Amino acid sequence: MYSKFLSLEPEKQQRIVNAALKEFGQKGYEKASTNEIVKNAGISKGLLFHYFQNKKQLNIFLFEYSVEMMMDEFFGEMDLLEKDVLKRYVQITRLKLNLFKKYPSMFDFITNAIQDESVKEQTKLKETIESAYHKVFDGIDYSLFKEGVDIQKALQVIIWTFQGFGEQEQENMKELDITEYDIDKIVEDMNPYIELLRDAFYQ
Repeated sequence: MYSKFLSLEPEKQQRIVNAALKEFGQKGYEKASTNEIVKNAGISKGLLFHYFQNKKQLNIFLFEYSVEMMMDEFFGEMDLLEKDVLKRYVQITRLKLNLFKKYPSMFDFITNAIQDESVKEQTKLKETIESAYHKVFDGIDYSLFKEGVDIQKALQVIIWTFQGFGEQEQENMKELDITEYDIDKIVEDMNPYIELLRDAFYQ
């Protein structure tokens, strides 16, 4: 379906992808302008629709491209030998913030795209989320938890805590210049929450 686009030289592909990610990420699907995309990519509108039949197909391609790229980088860096779920989630938070710092437009795009029903219907979003969830919890040592703790509920509290912290920091990072991002400081600020969770759930 995307063979014409994928046959382009990498530099031209990246220009189009970056321009489209920025436009969709900032404005969302409905308000995104293909005129702005082609202007910033340095190509004609006819050429864009030569590669992608319409705006919706471009949106679907960008979503699949972005999720695959993010998952490859994320799990390529993650230490799945770490058995402590709290330490593993520290890794996850650091990796997510590093990816957000590296690809801010891509994060904005994915956040907007997953609200679109056509994206949910025409991609393997559900399967991707389930696969990622399985990898995150694969090999966790549940013997670290206190006897009598409902582990599934405890894990949900841990997930909510780290997700909330990560989302808050992503919003804070949007207010800063990219050179001001201090991932180590952000992860250090997470320590009091980790200790609370450890005291509540671990032996």
